[in-house]
Amino acid sequence: MTNVKSKQFWDIVPGNIRDEVKSILVHKKFFPEQIVFNEGDTFKGFFVVESGKFKLYNINYEGKEAILHISSKGRLIAAPHLFQEISYYPASCEAIEEGALSFFDRNIFKKLLLKDPEFLFEFSALIVDMIFTLKQRLTSIMLNDVKHRLLLFFEETGGKDEYVGIPIQKKHLALILGTTPETLSRSLKILEDDGIISHKDGKYKILSERGSLNQ
Repeated sequence: MTNVKSKQFWDIVPGNIRDEVKSILVHKKFFPEQIVFNEGDTFKGFFVVESGKFKLYNINYEGKEAILHISSKGRLIAAPHLFQEISYYPASCEAIEEGALSFFDRNIFKKLLLKDPEFLFEFSALIVDMIFTLKQRLTSIMLNDVKHRLLLFFEETGGKDEYVGIPIQKKHLALILGTTPETLSRSLKILEDDGIISHKDGKYKILSERGSLNQ
């Protein structure tokens, strides 16, 4: 799940090298269900989402898909591997909807990072935030039931302050939360019937203190 409070890539690019960063990117457009890269493909660099939504996922030997993350505008894809001695993408990436990505070659971008210590620090912090968010989601799946996972999702997307929509199809959200679409729908109804969330015009808001995962 995405941490809406975290910075996005272009927020951390210093003004004095912004033009240089833009000069090394390669703009690529994608259609829904178009593959960006497959698990095992040679790792050539990372991506920044310019528009649309993209999913990172693995498929096990039984053909079951596990969505690791959904990336939207401003978010990074495959960036942590920039600092690893890794020669392949450990997961697959696919467009959920029509969108565009900016691609950065690993070697060219690393040289640019080393020229600006401030940018290197901010970019590293962004990577740490990505890893921490993924760890939080995996911990939530292991320790919480589906209702609590949903509440955490709504909290992270601003649902304690206003009505928020589900920005992806429910089948994709179910995969992210480690459940089925049917269980997801039942859990939403239970939360609404219990007065913990409110549903209006396709959007949701946390109403009750019982809905806070910090209680």
